[in-house]
Amino acid sequence: MESNNKVASFNQSEMDGQMASNKPVDNKPSGSTEYQLRKYLLLLATLVATVTYVAGLNLPGGAWQDTTDGHLAGDPILRDAHYHRYLAFYYCNATAFAASLVVSLLLLVLDGKNTGWEALLRVVMVLDLLGLMGAYAAGSCRDSFTTIYSAVLVCAVAAYIMLTFTYYWGLEMVLPKKQREDTEKQDEKQSKDTDIHEREELHEVLMLLATFAVTITYVAGLNPPGGFWGDTQDGQQVSDPILQQHYPSRYQAFFVCNTTAFVASLLIIILLLDKRLSSKGFSIR
Repeated sequence: MESNNKVASFNQSEMDGQMASNKPVDNKPSGSTEYQLRKYLLLLATLVATVTYVAGLNLPGGAWQDTTDGHLAGDPILRDAHYHRYLAFYYCNATAFAASLVVSLLLLVLDGKNTGWEALLRVVMVLDLLGLMGAYAAGSCRDSFTTIYSAVLVCAVAAYIMLTFTYYWGLEMVLPKKQREDTEKQDEKQSKDTDIHEREELHEVLMLLATFAVTITYVAGLNPPGGFWGDTQDGQQVSDPILQQHYPSRYQAFFVCNTTAFVASLLIIILLLDKRLSSKGFSIR
């Protein structure tokens, strides 16, 4: 009997060990929050690189179709019609494109431990977003109404970005390293909660929708429906949208809705990134 009890006890302990080994193991790395942020940043960098590349090759306002009056066929009309707007758009768009490529390269070496890379990544991301908004404002403004409306919205979001970035930078300098590590451990424990997991999934869906909205509104703002005038005659201005002259109310409604959607989508992305950064111990809330 004693021998049978030992065998049964051994078999039971072996089964318990197998069941324990078959339980799902949480292989979630300690830098999982940083990894989630890394995916968001890579998604945003890919978005910006795509739209700025296309916009750089197809400038707003179209291109000259013939060689007359001192301009060459194929040259951008915006450069001759609105030179300062052309320069602002070109430099902002090129800055956003280059910054998005740098962000993608930095994400390849980001391991969640080297704070130097993380600080550089945040600086480049700020340049990326500011360049994108500046290019949209310069490329979509046609008159005083569109200029003022887009400038107010873009400046408001730019101010929030700079405020958030400055706060993060200053907080990282003064916050003790041990306190940041304790915050990371506490957030890692909270991430196992089911409600938090569902909330994170919702944030990912919002990020995808906002990314899609930014893409289409950026392209539509630079190239509104109806195309552009190719010459100056009968009261029309070359490189101006045709819709603006034929249906000014419709054009204003389109511009307001499109610009609002563009800025709101960017703000959603920034708020989601801000929330991810706040889980690392840096938040203005």
